[in-house]
Amino acid sequence: MNKVKSLRYRYRIIIAIVIAVAAAGIVEVLMNARSLVSPRVSFETAVIDMEELPDPTGGRERYQSGAESYTPVSGTARPVYEDPVYLKFPLDNSYVNHVYVGSESTENIPYTVLLDTWSIYGQEKYTEKDDTLIGILGVGVTHVSDKVENLFIVLDRENAQYLTTVRVSNFFEFQWQRFLLFLALSAGVCMLVFLRELITKRMELCFLVISISFGAALTFSHGITLNCWDEQVHYSCINQMSYFGRVGLSDANELYYSLGVPGSDTEEELEGIAAYVDTLDEEVGTQPPDYPYTTVFGRVGYVFQAIGMYLGRVLSCSFSARVYISNLFNLISYSIIMMFAIRFCKLGKHILFFIGLLPIQLVLATSFSYDAFVNAFLMLGYAVFTKVFMSEGPINKKWVALGLAAMAVGVIPKAVYFPMVLIYAFLPKERFASKKSRRLFILLLFGIAFALAATFVLPTIMAGHGGTDLYSDPRRAAADTHGQLMMILQEPLKYLRLLVQNIFEWQAPYYLGNKVWTNFAYAGKYTGLGMYLIPVFFAFLALTEGSREDLGERKLRAVKIGSVVLMFLSQCLIWTALYLAFNPVGAERIAGVQGRYLIPFAFWMLMLFFNKKIHCSIGELAYRRIIMGASIGILFLSIWTVYFGNQWWNIL
Repeated sequence: MNKVKSLRYRYRIIIAIVIAVAAAGIVEVLMNARSLVSPRVSFETAVIDMEELPDPTGGRERYQSGAESYTPVSGTARPVYEDPVYLKFPLDNSYVNHVYVGSESTENIPYTVLLDTWSIYGQEKYTEKDDTLIGILGVGVTHVSDKVENLFIVLDRENAQYLTTVRVSNFFEFQWQRFLLFLALSAGVCMLVFLRELITKRMELCFLVISISFGAALTFSHGITLNCWDEQVHYSCINQMSYFGRVGLSDANELYYSLGVPGSDTEEELEGIAAYVDTLDEEVGTQPPDYPYTTVFGRVGYVFQAIGMYLGRVLSCSFSARVYISNLFNLISYSIIMMFAIRFCKLGKHILFFIGLLPIQLVLATSFSYDAFVNAFLMLGYAVFTKVFMSEGPINKKWVALGLAAMAVGVIPKAVYFPMVLIYAFLPKERFASKKSRRLFILLLFGIAFALAATFVLPTIMAGHGGTDLYSDPRRAAADTHGQLMMILQEPLKYLRLLVQNIFEWQAPYYLGNKVWTNFAYAGKYTGLGMYLIPVFFAFLALTEGSREDLGERKLRAVKIGSVVLMFLSQCLIWTALYLAFNPVGAERIAGVQGRYLIPFAFWMLMLFFNKKIHCSIGELAYRRIIMGASIGILFLSIWTVYFGNQWWNIL
């Protein structure tokens, strides 16, 4: 009988996979349906043959779709043309899919496509699409997907001299980045519908599938452009680690070190940029690693990405392929570590699942960054703590050792989180063999915490005046770590007031707003429905998770109080670290702190509201389906809006 059930289950898995792939393919075809049924359009006009005319938009309604769900990153405001030129391209109400604008310039040129279109009621309207003509490609590509009466190209007069041609087409083109996103969505829906046993028994495997599928879609959607925070610094470290010795020099690497890779917003441009960078990947020499020995241990967070980069080089992959492989290694390692964290978690499993699939987590896991590494290992340490806390009998030393090791590995790259290791001090004292063994354990915990703290404190003390090369942020030349530290020591009470004021000023925006959870870094911020669903589900999980757990005689009060203290201490260290490294001496505001630094605290923030007083009668399968469905929906809505539903670009 069990064999029959197992065979049926395998058949359902195969059926779910087939349906998911077929559904994603059908959706991609439907997205191109108008290209398939419309008369073929593909023609090109030289710019000198195009009519130049005054502003054609006067007195007409402007239509901008999706703008309410997307906020561009600061610094990417719509272009303002000092002396605009309007070039007309008549299309006679033809359906247009792509617009290609050619140029002779080697510099990027901002331009706007104005489209004369018709509303569903037959009223005349126009649509604006801002874009950038990429100099290294000699072309700018804009997706239209609409019937157009007239097309206008708007740009500054001084740039108009470089334009050569404008070409339009409506041919069917399979967009595989979009296909991957719909594949992730359909795979998640198929799991919800067909694989009930997987949801109830192996929820961590559901996490693995959702995380990797949506993460892969995100990886290939943003291409090889450095779209996340400080990626040029992280890439430099990863690239150096991947050589295990002298580091190869190439123009491609220099382009990455200097943030010279342009951004793009279409598949054609992504492929063109990748092909261009690949041509620069010729090693012209070597040099020793430029990082000092004092920072070696902190680079453990790059190990998986460095392995991916190394394997890509061993397999003679192109530069762009190595970038993708490295980012995918980061994604896969994050997903696997979080999978084990969810598997081991015995208190707040659904909270951990939901937090692990928030958009910001996948943004960090698909970029050159150690943040995903840090977050995953800290969550694993938290999960093991709950397992030990909820188990019966004496403390299991092996599990405690595993949990502390995970916490330590997660803290090493970002030592400001070292107070969180002390959460293990709140294991029930009656579970220890004796008072002496508990005292020894507490001493061991403080020893580990101080050792981890030393990796942050000692280099700061060792830094000299104006130590911007290593210990101060190189983007702020006025920063002086040693001088700032002396200022704090001279005026501790004044700094304490400044610190507390800055910490509490940003708690609500970071935990509840779009400062973190749906922030896609340089691609912009998603501000649509999914962003508002996150705090709703935070509240739902925090208030209902407790009634689903059998706590027995265990008391969480000490753990809750302890977590608040430890989180506050860690936040003080985060703000102080940024004050030392990023701010001029004596600054009255702490700049440089970002919401992503608070991700490791999200689990304990929700656990503060964990209680048994609110009863939740929703069945286990239905409850998990709700959480999974919310995670899938938020991921899809945010990625779709940022990368496919709106124009986005990178200012680098």
